[in-house]
Amino acid sequence: MEKADEIQRQKLGSAKRLVIKLGTRVVSDDSGRPDKLRLKSIASEIASLLSQGKEVVLVSSGAIGAGIEALGLAERPKSLSSLQMCAAVGQSRLMSIYEELFSAFGLKVGQVLLTRDGLADRKRYLNIKNTLRELFEHKIVPVVNENDVVSVEELCFGDNDMLAAMVSVLTDSDGLLLLSTADGLRKDLNDPESRISFVSDLSDDQHQFVSDQSDKLSTGGMKSKLEAAALATSSGVSTIIASGAEQGVIESCLSRTDTGTLFAAKETTSNGSRKKWLAIFPQVSGSILIDAGAEKALREQGVSLLPVGIKAIEDEFESGDLVAIKNESGEIVARGLTSYSHRELKEIKGLSSSECRKILGNTLSDEVVHRDNMVIV
Repeated sequence: MEKADEIQRQKLGSAKRLVIKLGTRVVSDDSGRPDKLRLKSIASEIASLLSQGKEVVLVSSGAIGAGIEALGLAERPKSLSSLQMCAAVGQSRLMSIYEELFSAFGLKVGQVLLTRDGLADRKRYLNIKNTLRELFEHKIVPVVNENDVVSVEELCFGDNDMLAAMVSVLTDSDGLLLLSTADGLRKDLNDPESRISFVSDLSDDQHQFVSDQSDKLSTGGMKSKLEAAALATSSGVSTIIASGAEQGVIESCLSRTDTGTLFAAKETTSNGSRKKWLAIFPQVSGSILIDAGAEKALREQGVSLLPVGIKAIEDEFESGDLVAIKNESGEIVARGLTSYSHRELKEIKGLSSSECRKILGNTLSDEVVHRDNMVIV
């Protein structure tokens, strides 16, 4: 084991707060029926972590799979309404199993159902954050899942890997464990010896090894796990992909042994809670393209974005919407809340503040995106 790998595994082992994500194939057997024997083992490991003073969020797939089994369906439905029907049937079934398993260790569980638009709303985001804090303080295990019954396709997380990554940022966690049937990222899918033990800097180099296969029960694959790892590690959360089918996998991940694929957490600047929320949770409505001078000013001087530095506008958005600020190469420089609509910006892009006032009047802000409402990516 290389020194950098060893240091990062030691860091993960000493994590105070963890998010553990269980994939559908970990929670369920081949028919979609909840695998109570495996879940009992995982509950035991989580109970052990809590006894050590750690805090754990469990992000669990399996509600739709449990509903599929309960309804006697041969495969995962394709229509949104049918999937939501399965989730409605399976969610309570899955939670009753977790309640039974954790109560054997003297622990209570609390169900937390999230939607992406819920996290995108600042007030609801803070309410969720406060609720999770209360659950931690009362030694209750939060069991998180997407609220599949009400989520619509364009606002869903996509899969529980990304949900788990967002929850790790939401809860200021130290580590994220993505447990599925994969034992980590492999250079060759069919060669166990090709597993990559440690990734210090996640890049396109790792994506070349992705070869996801379709599955009648689950949605996430290695591609989604790499995307989740990228989000989590960029926010300072150490992330590991490992096989939840292995006995004692959680202890193994935290005991500095060569388990799974560990992705090193990046050193992050101390952005406030609001800017961290801006960087990750709201969905972008459109884009503003800026020139090289404006990019340099944003990156190096921490200033607000003015109309004079804008070259073009992409998509349609209104005042108060979140926009991506891109450089001349199309790379995202920042995200922020715009003071102007796309229509207004098309009239004043490239102009000085005095020229803008002649067109739009004196009532609007000089800044298109104020630095207090912007985070550099």
